[in-house]
Amino acid sequence: MPQAQCPGCGGVLPLTDEQFEQSVECGRCGRVFVPADEPDRPAGPADPDELPPQRTATPAGKQAVAGLVLGVIGLTLCFGCCPFVGLPFGVLGIVFGMLGRRSENRGLAVGGIATGTVAVVIATLGGTVWLLLVAAG
Repeated sequence: MPQAQCPGCGGVLPLTDEQFEQSVECGRCGRVFVPADEPDRPAGPADPDELPPQRTATPAGKQAVAGLVLGVIGLTLCFGCCPFVGLPFGVLGIVFGMLGRRSENRGLAVGGIATGTVAVVIATLGGTVWLLLVAAG
């Protein structure tokens, strides 16, 4: 049978399914309240032992994020005025992505490796074309 806990006195009230989300009166203290959606769970703060453990960011997780950010920056700078500007960011994106592969942020690390690799390829090809154009012109 569903139950609700009175927020005033803490008394437990047996309820029917129709009484949820309707005002009910506590038989002990006379307080009128609306029972919670979760009838078996008492009102108030949860027991800290019942809460799931909080995940903290590991150094490898931070490196995965840094790898993705640096890879995206490198990729963005490759399309600027000089393609060589994005090259070091692309390389750093690859390095940090490789360091972050064993973290909980594995997808971000792979994204850093991918964007860093594309940035390095575009910077190398674009820089070569740019140097050829400058030398020919």
